[in-house]
Amino acid sequence: FGKGTAVDEWIGKESQRMLKAFGNHPSFILMALGNEPHPAPQRDALLGTLTKELATADPRRLFCAGTHRTVLPENQFHVTGAPRMERYPATMLSNRPQTMADYREFMARNTVPHIAHETVQYCAYPNFEEIAKYDGFLKAGNYEIARDMLAKAGLGSHAKDFLMASGRFQTLLHKAEIEAALRTPNFSGFQMLSLQDYPGQGTSPVGILDAFWEPKGYVTPEEYRRFCGPTVPLSRMKKLVFTSDEGFEAGLEVAHYGPKAMDVEPFWRLRDADGKTVLSGELPKAHVPTGELTVLGRVGFPLSQFQKARKLTFDLGFKGTEIVNSWDIWVYPASGLAGESPSSSVHVTRDFDEKAKAILAAGGSVLLIPKPERLKAQTYGSFAPIFWNRLLFRSQKCHTVGILCDPAHPAFKSFPTGSHTDWQWWELLSGDAKSPERSKPIVLNDLGVPIEPLVRAIDDWFVGRSLGLLFEAHVGRGKLMVCSMDIVDQLESRPVARQLRRSLLDYMESADFKPAQAVPGEAIASLFRAPNLVEQFQAKVLHVSSQEKGCEGAKAIDGYPGTHWQSPAKLKPPQEIQIELNESALIAGFTYLPAEESPNWIYDPPRGRISGYEFYVSEDPSNWGEPAAKGSFQDSAAVQSVPLPKPTKGRCIRLVAIGSYDKDSQIAIGELGLIIQGGNL
Repeated sequence: FGKGTAVDEWIGKESQRMLKAFGNHPSFILMALGNEPHPAPQRDALLGTLTKELATADPRRLFCAGTHRTVLPENQFHVTGAPRMERYPATMLSNRPQTMADYREFMARNTVPHIAHETVQYCAYPNFEEIAKYDGFLKAGNYEIARDMLAKAGLGSHAKDFLMASGRFQTLLHKAEIEAALRTPNFSGFQMLSLQDYPGQGTSPVGILDAFWEPKGYVTPEEYRRFCGPTVPLSRMKKLVFTSDEGFEAGLEVAHYGPKAMDVEPFWRLRDADGKTVLSGELPKAHVPTGELTVLGRVGFPLSQFQKARKLTFDLGFKGTEIVNSWDIWVYPASGLAGESPSSSVHVTRDFDEKAKAILAAGGSVLLIPKPERLKAQTYGSFAPIFWNRLLFRSQKCHTVGILCDPAHPAFKSFPTGSHTDWQWWELLSGDAKSPERSKPIVLNDLGVPIEPLVRAIDDWFVGRSLGLLFEAHVGRGKLMVCSMDIVDQLESRPVARQLRRSLLDYMESADFKPAQAVPGEAIASLFRAPNLVEQFQAKVLHVSSQEKGCEGAKAIDGYPGTHWQSPAKLKPPQEIQIELNESALIAGFTYLPAEESPNWIYDPPRGRISGYEFYVSEDPSNWGEPAAKGSFQDSAAVQSVPLPKPTKGRCIRLVAIGSYDKDSQIAIGELGLIIQGGNL
């Protein structure tokens, strides 16, 4: 507001009065400085001075200038989002599941106490039963919209199942993040935004309680206290998925922050899916001081007795108390399940090609495992669920909140699973450096017939599509199973994928394989997109006028709309991209898809939309001649097609952006495609 103004004077006086009385001040005053402010020299200087003066005046308390980004030298403690599961490398969900990760390395870099800011903000599906609780002036219009969209998609009856499956997955992630914090010596603590959902900022069902502070039905207080309470047993395991030729090994610890020290008698046990104890043991008695992490010992045993796929549960507790914590593990056969029998009646393919169609026409069975990049659906396969929501953070790739399946279905007879996403599904849903996309949900609405998939991906509640990762259907006289999770590549090192493949093949060769829904072959074929420029013409980028790191020119033709080429901010047009094909083609036009919207689309406009353009076609990139087309794009997120006045033969194309709708003059292209005479690329 400026120094010396009435507002500035009032804020100063009120802040002083409230800080002296309460040690903090409410956010209507804090907003003048910022709740999660980005660094700003003038404001940081003010906050630093204020923090230092308060620390001198009131030695009873520790003072911090703010949360998240306000890391100032004057702070007596920090509150930041750095030690958080979706940010910290060791705990990210892109890593193979384990219980080893903690924040030790991060804490070693800090000289003052550090608190994790707003942890566990992963979403469950909205609880539509909450709508009836709004009986005054305030209405749950946001939930009503999502409920009606789900009903329109024919999925209204699944609302409760979506809530429970996503909620169990959310609880799993809460447990993982909280335990990572508790495994960290000298960690000062973690704070959640709250335990309940946050209806504002686009609707964020990130809590384990609803907005009325009431349970949503998928986790009890007793279960939650097992991993978030005064005394929490902890187990350090390098992996949660094993093969029968391996051994189980875990380091055992306890985080104790109760009112006084304890003397404990630790015990451990391994239980099967029915709760029966199959192995057990004890550790030496231990004295556990309060306020720290205590090592209890180690336990290990071979897994050779488990020759069939099993889910097991490892417990660690203390005799004579109700204190116990648990972790699920999975054990799969070491080998021998990947190969199909020579006499198998099931044809396995990655393409819905003429051979697959012929087998179906003859009454045969086909297991179709399409490559994710060949499916045209605008979806993203992910183990991690939506963070906060996709209205506020729209550019996040994750748009699902887990899976839903029926564990009793015969397709999973030799693949142990619950009804929701659990740690073993990571191998099927999450990509890695070698294979960035392991899965891709199929939009079942596109088939034109009602399909109930065997494995359903639960879509963003403000999109509400019917998404399937595994479904079956009659196609003509034949029977088809479609699996859009990778159960083909690197099976020697992926026992979960290997086991699911075996289980599906066993099911498809049994009398239980009786798909109920008929789907035309044309509908199955329509799930696949045409080859893009790189696939059809081995296209390469010859030149870009400029580019930002992470937004290189090649990302304008990589076939994935979630990536894009982008010029640096403030660098005014014109900007251009030149592409070369491996052979000449008769080009009848081109398509332009803008980059996806920015993360904070409420506050920032979409980035880099092109206004005016010129498009060139040539056989020689040193001689472009006159533009084959020129004009202006609409300020829209939709793909736009531009037909050429006259089809032009060439192997080189050039798009020049001569104007931008962007406030910072940036240029961005999500995908650039060609209209070839006879079809689009």
